[in-house]
Amino acid sequence: MKTIIVYSILLLSFFTLAKNTHSQIQFFDSVKTVVSSTVFDYKNPAFGVRINTIGDFCWLVYERHIGTSSDIIVRKARYSSFDSEIVITNTDSALNINPYIDQGMIVWQSNARGNWDLYYSILTGDNWSAPSLLDSSLSDETDPVIKNNNKAPVENNFFYLAYKQGNSIRFRKYKTSTGIWNNDTLVSEGTNDHITPVISRGNFANQLGVVFLRKYQGNITKINQRIFYENYSGGAVGWENVFEFLQPNPQSNLSYSYANTDFLTYSYDTLNSTHNLIFMLTGQDYKGVVTKNVPGKHLLKERIMDVVYYRRNIFSIQRFQRFIKIFRLTVFYIY
Repeated sequence: MKTIIVYSILLLSFFTLAKNTHSQIQFFDSVKTVVSSTVFDYKNPAFGVRINTIGDFCWLVYERHIGTSSDIIVRKARYSSFDSEIVITNTDSALNINPYIDQGMIVWQSNARGNWDLYYSILTGDNWSAPSLLDSSLSDETDPVIKNNNKAPVENNFFYLAYKQGNSIRFRKYKTSTGIWNNDTLVSEGTNDHITPVISRGNFANQLGVVFLRKYQGNITKINQRIFYENYSGGAVGWENVFEFLQPNPQSNLSYSYANTDFLTYSYDTLNSTHNLIFMLTGQDYKGVVTKNVPGKHLLKERIMDVVYYRRNIFSIQRFQRFIKIFRLTVFYIY
């Protein structure tokens, strides 16, 4: 039986001060199949976090697998319908996986050249470009994440890319007006293995940061962050030193929380239980408990939000209204 993608809609209205309410899957008012096939398997769906207000759609990207190969697929997702698939990679002998989308760029990893390389596609109008190889290095580059700075005019607009290479986390930036990538920068420090990079906004207009997990003996992971400051002239960004969160127990499951990436969440083991904590980029300034003994991740958005969650071999997409926080997996908690 092949994997399908299912679309679920939940229409709710809550006061912002409502507490400790929750929603089960059976209360969703409709379920629609996004894509289903007896030939292909579909994996790793992801939405662009920004919804296009002209036509009210956002972009949905996912992997389409057959045998030992896979392609990157993108399409417009609307409230109650989906446009036709756009095939980005169209290969028959390679794996193209881990797509990430923000604004008008998709990045992913591919083994088309034997090792893992990063590729990207740019949106112009409604047309996605053919795949472009980002780096011809013989090293493996994996787990890409892209973030647009949402700045105007176009001369001040950049995409920031974080990814894993070997045991390290690295960084590059792309200037939208010229279509040129800067050379990569080493973000992590030391010889430990580093995983799960994300890019988050900071407290100031030109401040962002790369946040990632650093592995220690015993498979213990700790959150590290490195803040940087934008340089609109096109030169290198300015970096602060790597900072590790000061908590005694392991931190794991690093994830985006807020749609505009002002907040992140992670799992923290303490007192024989697991909590999901929310934090801002500065880390030590604010950490709050979001859940108590509830697995998964939560997402918050100030307008309509599309969320993907996993349940066995089915992908479902929930659309939520203003001021509703939801949790990934089969149980959604709303504060």
